[in-house]
Amino acid sequence: MDDIANKIGVSKKTIYQFYADKNQIVEKVISDLIDGHGSKAETLCQEADNAIHEIILQTQVIGDIFQSVKPGVFFELQKYFPGTWTLMDDHKYDCVFRGILKNLERGLEEGLFRRGLEIKTIAHIRLVQINSVLNLQDFPTDKFNYSTILNQLTELYLYGITTPEGQEQILKYLKLNN
Repeated sequence: MDDIANKIGVSKKTIYQFYADKNQIVEKVISDLIDGHGSKAETLCQEADNAIHEIILQTQVIGDIFQSVKPGVFFELQKYFPGTWTLMDDHKYDCVFRGILKNLERGLEEGLFRRGLEIKTIAHIRLVQINSVLNLQDFPTDKFNYSTILNQLTELYLYGITTPEGQEQILKYLKLNN
């Protein structure tokens, strides 16, 4: 609380007028992050030209979030703020997983994704891919860059689920981003 008070230039007493403890502050920050991500995800879904474009845009947003957060924050949240971690976990399934499922359905309707995909399984695989970026044991930050990992995983994911028409779209959007 001392660090927070010093950073924002107020007394701890002032902070305690608004928040009972660190847990409330952390929960508020994470709730705002979750709300912002949910709103952005909905907007990108509507703005995207197609399902592949949507994935590319979503990956950029997720990459921006990962880049703005210090390594290990998610681990610390899980360890020291389990109530707030539950909010993050709920968001993964209520928003992210649901969004992946909707995207898969969209891609199938648009003919960009291969028929016969077990979309619940594929959605879960994609969620695991995204979560794996945060695993400091598998991807230590002194050896790997969050954005690079996420972009490579996204490319692997897309090439694994797309039709030839979808692969043309991948190339189109990858060229636009380079």
